[in-house]
Amino acid sequence: MTAAVPSLALPLDIPAEGTMIPSANDAAATPTPDLNVSFAGCTRLSRMRSLLPVIFMLGFTIATPSSIIPYLQQNTFGNNVFLTTGFLAAAKGVLGFAYAPIIGSFSDTFCRKYVLIVTLSLNLIPYISYLATGNYWYYAATNVLFGLYDPTMAVLMAAVADLFRRDCREHTENFAVASAVFFLGVGLAPFLGAFLSTTVTFILCVAFLASMILGVAFFLPRFDTTTTTAAPLQPSGNVLTVGVVNDNDEPQPSERSALLPQPDVVSGDAPQPSATAFVAQTAEIVAPVKANAASRTLVALRLYKDLRLTILLLFFNSLAEQMLDKLLLQYLQNNLNFGATKQAIVIAILGFGGVFGMVIVTTLLKRHSGPLRALQVALIANVVICSLYSFVTAPWAVYLTTAFSIVGMGVYPCACALAARCVSPDAMGVAQGCAAAARMAAAGVAPLLFGYIFQDTQSTAFPGIAFLVAAGCVAVAGVMTTFLSRAVEH
Repeated sequence: MTAAVPSLALPLDIPAEGTMIPSANDAAATPTPDLNVSFAGCTRLSRMRSLLPVIFMLGFTIATPSSIIPYLQQNTFGNNVFLTTGFLAAAKGVLGFAYAPIIGSFSDTFCRKYVLIVTLSLNLIPYISYLATGNYWYYAATNVLFGLYDPTMAVLMAAVADLFRRDCREHTENFAVASAVFFLGVGLAPFLGAFLSTTVTFILCVAFLASMILGVAFFLPRFDTTTTTAAPLQPSGNVLTVGVVNDNDEPQPSERSALLPQPDVVSGDAPQPSATAFVAQTAEIVAPVKANAASRTLVALRLYKDLRLTILLLFFNSLAEQMLDKLLLQYLQNNLNFGATKQAIVIAILGFGGVFGMVIVTTLLKRHSGPLRALQVALIANVVICSLYSFVTAPWAVYLTTAFSIVGMGVYPCACALAARCVSPDAMGVAQGCAAAARMAAAGVAPLLFGYIFQDTQSTAFPGIAFLVAAGCVAVAGVMTTFLSRAVEH
């Protein structure tokens, strides 16, 4: 199907990238300097300087109590530690699957800064509840309701996308830098928690979160998208979107008319718009209509097939990642006698390896073969890593397997970049919220599923069979990448 869109100026605060829509004012328009950022230089870090400290402290705060949590769980839940931890994670995953994309959509419609302040403030509640009672059950229960680290990270990733709107083809590298800074915080924090008492550790977490709230309130820009995203989501039909132009994924006319006014369609031989072109908006399209946060999320998932596939493959890969995150340390403690120091070493390898994997390995893979190929290589590496954990028993082998995981660190930034390419620029929060929802849903299913497997096989001759099941889940995600449109790479 060929279509042409009336020539109109883009009412965006930030200049769009790529092929500009012809406008009657083009002759008098002031040339916009090329803002394409070289990864080798300092411009990228300079533009992200207001976000990177918050991302670093978020990872640092999450990981600070990680080396003492397995002991608290063991002392509180006893012999049912795997199943109880799984049920709590399942409850949190179900809730997170519902509210993560809604929080992301709210950050699109309103100010990301204010949404961050709210989510960071709610993260204080679990730590304060433990400090007030001294009972881990209160921490675990309130963490299910108010532990909003994944939605917070989703809003931060959407803010990263806002900073680089003209550089949408570089989203993989931008998200990789943000994820690397997050993992740097994760790598540094466990040693702090390993040598402090539980009370002191939780007090530090409260202090870290309070410092982040103050930093966001006084130093973070507004990232206010309300002036440029008043319209509902744009479908991938007869308008130019930042997502993939896919005839098979085109919504029905009735669906389009329910979303926004449609421009006049002119038949002819006009070429299909670029997959990375920004939305051609008219004054009528940019009407002061603010879609409900939940309906915006449903619209995005209905309109963009590649977004649905990206979220599904991220879910299957996250099943393995969340199992390693929630149950690996418990498995090492119960089956391989890993103490707090050895557990801290494993977490540190993951943290520092994540920095190297995100900044170097993922970036090189993406530049050499594109984000889709980089995603597939990372998924293959994760299949190998999960399989190896099934058989290793010596501490050095565990450390080596963990170090090899740097190759598979690129799944999340690559998937976030693909999700960002699937939607129009007014829906970055929705895309990243959906990605966070996939991870939180996996965080709910994985501990319950794999906790049951660990519980049932821990007394057998092969207690690591759960890792092979996790490898199978990642393999499913790898197969799903073959159904993604090739246009997401351009």
